[in-house]
Amino acid sequence: MEYIALSTNASFGPKDAFALRRAELDIRSPPLLHSQDFYELVWVQNGTVRLYINGNRRNLTECDLMFISPNQLHGLQGRQPKKVSEHTEPAMVVSLAI
Repeated sequence: MEYIALSTNASFGPKDAFALRRAELDIRSPPLLHSQDFYELVWVQNGTVRLYINGNRRNLTECDLMFISPNQLHGLQGRQPKKVSEHTEPAMVVSLAI
């Protein structure tokens, strides 16, 4: 299976102990899963997120928190709500990489 391997050197600054990021997720399936050589804590800020991990998938909702260990193959996908309105916000996650 093809996947993307992320490294600490490519993801962190040379003197950084962690990286904090906020991202809006695409509703298309991730083209490739990825792994990394660091721990990651992912918090669903709003919306619904599909998590692909260890050959399984599950939906996460607002305020869910997920701990991902190094070398765990995974991917995230924003999910479209069943009822879309002008006030519908995209799926957003906050990621802390340590």
